[in-house]
Amino acid sequence: MSVASDFSFQVEFAVLMKCDACRVKIINELNNLPSVQIDEISVANQRLVLRLNESSPSAFEIQNLLEKKLRLNTIIRGTGDFIAAVGEIRGSANYPNVFGVARFVQNEHKQCLFDAVIDGFKDSSSSSSYNVGIHEYGDLSDTDLKSIGSEVFNIATNVQPIDGQLLVKKKIENIDIATKIGQSLAISSNNVNGDIIAASVIARASKILNNTKKVCACSGKTLWEERETENRKHL
Repeated sequence: MSVASDFSFQVEFAVLMKCDACRVKIINELNNLPSVQIDEISVANQRLVLRLNESSPSAFEIQNLLEKKLRLNTIIRGTGDFIAAVGEIRGSANYPNVFGVARFVQNEHKQCLFDAVIDGFKDSSSSSSYNVGIHEYGDLSDTDLKSIGSEVFNIATNVQPIDGQLLVKKKIENIDIATKIGQSLAISSNNVNGDIIAASVIARASKILNNTKKVCACSGKTLWEERETENRKHL
């Protein structure tokens, strides 16, 4: 069966909208972006649902736009309606300043959009490049992350940081993300030693309208308080 090369998916954001002026401001800003369709925007529910495709800005870029330009706290709450996964990336002992998030959104045809934003590469030389791939194990116990085993699926090679940030956005064919849950996503250096710079365990993520919580059960904080805490960590 032939499948269109460009597939769409929904992304749900929680946005701290306090009035209709916030809603209008968001609509005006998003109308300037390519391949972004607003499926729902609600001030009462503080919900924004967009339809994106591989030509659209990433969910991370849209989140950054709403927070940095419009000054509206924004959280990605769910992606896609088939299967989604996420990895919270942390650096190894030798690269403690590296951190980021990666997301996978897959459709029923085993097509997947991978999107990652990883910070902490300000000290990298202009010639440094990195590989991104899925490794055998989700064991992050070793300080050098060698416990994750060998790479079993390559996502990207020779990726270079821009202004200290590694940005990867790629469509992947013929992958079943459900079989990768519990394995690890790793960023490795192209140097002689092939150091593992950072890694995360790949975890199943919420789909659209699957995550309605407003208070964290662990901390008792609202999702906005949790967002503020997370932002302060990376100042």
